[in-house]
Amino acid sequence: MRRALLLLPAALLGACSSGPPTIDSLSDTPVAVAPKPEVKVTRQQAIAHYRRFLELAPDSPMYPQALRRLAELEVLNAEEASAAGQAAAQEKARRQAAEAIRLYDTYLRTYPDRPDNDQILYQQAKAYELRGDTEKSLAALQRLVQRYPRSRYLGEAYFRRGELLFSLQRYAEAEKAFYAIGALPDSPYQEKALYKYAWSLFKQSRYDEALNAFFNLLDRQQEYGLINNMEFPPHISPTERALVEDTLRAISLALTYRQGTQTLAHYLSRHQAQQYEPLLYNSLAKLHLQKRRYIDAADAFIAFTRRHPGSHLSPRFHQKAIDAYRQAGLTRLVLSAKADFISRYDQNSRFWMQQSAEVRRQVTDQVKQHVRDLAAYYHAAARKHKRKPKQQQSDYRQAVYWYDYYLKSWPRASDAAGINFQLAEALNESRHYSRAIAEFERTAYDYPAHEKSAEAAYAALLIYPRLLKQAGGKQANTWQEKEINAALRFSDRFAGDKRAVRVLTRTAEKLYARGEYRRALDTARLLTRRITVAAPPALHRTAWIVFGHSAFELAEFGEAETAYTHALEYIPAKSRKAAERKQRKAIQERLAASIYKQGEAARQQGQIDLAIAHFSRIRQLVPASAIRQTADYDAASLLIQSGKISDAQPLLEDLRRRYPNNTELQTGITTKLAFIYARTGQSLKAARELEKLALADATAAAERRDLHWQAAELYRKAGRNKDAARLYESYVRRYPRPFATALEARQHLVEHYQAERNHKAAWHWMNEIIKADRDAGAQRSDRSRYLAASATLQLASPIKHAYQRVRLTVPLKKSLKKKKKLMQRAVKAYRQALGYRLAEISTQATYEIAEIYNDFSRALMKSQRPRNLSGEALEQYDILLEEQAFPFEEKAIAIHQSNLKNMQQGIFDQWVRKSLQQLQQLQPIRYAKHERIDSHVSSLY
Repeated sequence: MRRALLLLPAALLGACSSGPPTIDSLSDTPVAVAPKPEVKVTRQQAIAHYRRFLELAPDSPMYPQALRRLAELEVLNAEEASAAGQAAAQEKARRQAAEAIRLYDTYLRTYPDRPDNDQILYQQAKAYELRGDTEKSLAALQRLVQRYPRSRYLGEAYFRRGELLFSLQRYAEAEKAFYAIGALPDSPYQEKALYKYAWSLFKQSRYDEALNAFFNLLDRQQEYGLINNMEFPPHISPTERALVEDTLRAISLALTYRQGTQTLAHYLSRHQAQQYEPLLYNSLAKLHLQKRRYIDAADAFIAFTRRHPGSHLSPRFHQKAIDAYRQAGLTRLVLSAKADFISRYDQNSRFWMQQSAEVRRQVTDQVKQHVRDLAAYYHAAARKHKRKPKQQQSDYRQAVYWYDYYLKSWPRASDAAGINFQLAEALNESRHYSRAIAEFERTAYDYPAHEKSAEAAYAALLIYPRLLKQAGGKQANTWQEKEINAALRFSDRFAGDKRAVRVLTRTAEKLYARGEYRRALDTARLLTRRITVAAPPALHRTAWIVFGHSAFELAEFGEAETAYTHALEYIPAKSRKAAERKQRKAIQERLAASIYKQGEAARQQGQIDLAIAHFSRIRQLVPASAIRQTADYDAASLLIQSGKISDAQPLLEDLRRRYPNNTELQTGITTKLAFIYARTGQSLKAARELEKLALADATAAAERRDLHWQAAELYRKAGRNKDAARLYESYVRRYPRPFATALEARQHLVEHYQAERNHKAAWHWMNEIIKADRDAGAQRSDRSRYLAASATLQLASPIKHAYQRVRLTVPLKKSLKKKKKLMQRAVKAYRQALGYRLAEISTQATYEIAEIYNDFSRALMKSQRPRNLSGEALEQYDILLEEQAFPFEEKAIAIHQSNLKNMQQGIFDQWVRKSLQQLQQLQPIRYAKHERIDSHVSSLY
């Protein structure tokens, strides 16, 4: 907002006969001054000339004009000095303003009936404001509006008066001042006054009236063409935009104090303000978002869509509601809102039928995305709910519903094949095998070729064995026939697929596929003996693979390892064929698994060294296998079990580097490394590992707390105090119970931040200790009371220092009031420490209270004396000060004496001793007897 009193440009000094510019004339009209080089008169020289003229020509007709100009120049000086900002300049400004006021008073007394006295009152009000005398400035403006109802300054005078009253929080009076401008038809201040008038009502909690005023203001902006739905027009100025935005925010604030969107709907129904309705709902929702009231924000967005279901902006607002729920992490509400969005705006809705082609396109894209999101969410949720069968099936049903919805609504969409594939996966995972096969085959064969075609066809083949397990009798034969036909179809359509050979050779592998492993093993062994060297490598390979697989299934892992080793001889290590490379990798995995199983068997038999050797062979023979990480991990575990910690550490550290994304594995590694580091004295490393465990989701809740604490302690032990503090803070937030441990964490934080000289943070944690002790209930202990009392005592210290920094200066009344208020605060703070009734705290608190009173007494006596006092008057003033100071000294003595009573309980700490020392100075006759006091103290001990 513009300042109530505006600075007069120096360029106007020459305009002696014209009045001072108004706000609008200064802000809107450029001032051009033609310089006159021959005239070089400074303002101070002009002031001196005017003063000389007034002394020499009091009867001149130009006297009133000179008097007025002199006052105006003093006001300009005061304005410049005030703008400088320094204390000395401010004092100078006040003196100059006072001189201008005196000149204006002289003018008004001498020429009370001059018609331009409204200008004098206008300038005098400004001078009063520069002097800091708001009340007199208000009075001058009031005289102006009362005596000069037709003054050209009337509108600005009302506005300035309203601004001053508003700044003084005299909102009712400000309201009247701003309201009066409304009766001035051509006033340039009407719009600003209406804005401030509305705020005056708002500040008085008259929200309904304030809303009326703010809506009237918005109506004006709408008439001016400054509001257009959700976007501001390009021609709006920054000032106009700021006014509209602040008005919208004020309306939003007022609505939060009423009934929110209900109140808004009521006002809009009366105003019929379609243009700015979106802005209002958006502003209210944004205010809720700023306050993290996400549900209220979403309700505001949705309220607009319900009020204007056919508006092209409704989907936009609905999406904002979804975003608000998402921002709040309210997943269920997000899902519900997305489903509602689809229902309202899909291609079968009334909304969709009423919109333009462009809006339909945009909304259709959003609806499609939400359908995909819902399907994907429920699909993913179902996969997570493995231990909740009912919930899992419900999620799968939802996923299937939304996949079906998508395919029925947009069967020719570019991503329809991919959606169909996901539908088939959901059906398969939810054990609807028959339909899953149908959907996989539709995905594979009914769409133009796509990246999932072969994958879908092969996925259907993988489901047949599951159906065969469920089927019986003739039904089983039927499904077996279908499986064969599907395999043939696959090999025909996807002949170049790397899996085609596997599908065609399934007949040769029937025994193995049927689970007749012994017969399969015997047959494969016989085959390996009969195969000639000239036979195709593929035949050798197939024989050894069936051999290996069968032996593996029979748990004859040594033979399986031998078979897989031979099979690898017939798969080139650097084959250019993707199928061969993939097959080699698969066999290597089976080889690694065979070796791993031998290690498992050795471990079960208690042959630890042999088990370690087997697990380690995988790293040497099949280093790229997926099971290597498990083997290395098991080897490390057995090394730890056998006491070979130094051998286990590098193995675990290597595992961590190679498998950073395996969360479960990393958790186990972290646990073991933490154990190793702790046992070998590597505190910092151990702390880091324990911290990872404490934050891991896989760690049990009860263990996280202990790990959290141990990590913090280890950081502290390692000298990493900032890390320790970070974990202590996190510990307090996460684990406020058990109370005693959380309390110690707070105390560590106090000590840390004190050592860091971060007083603000230290004070915060002291307050947290006090609060925790206060709320501890039955868990409150001597330790908690001591720490809370100590914190209370420390928190009193800055209050005491603030009190001590205040000096008693003239005018004494003002500084005395301030110092006394701070004294009372300091005493109250130390009395709170006394409330804990702990001797080691109470003696210090008692001493500090006594010294505050003693200091206040001394400060009174040392206070600055008024400069105009001397002789007897000064002596009387000193006597009065002494009378004021004496009671405080008496209080100090009494409180120090109460501290000495602790000696009767055997307490003679430094604070009792300090109280005694102070009493020796305050009452030397009574207390300056060292021998007697020392004897008394000695008798106590």
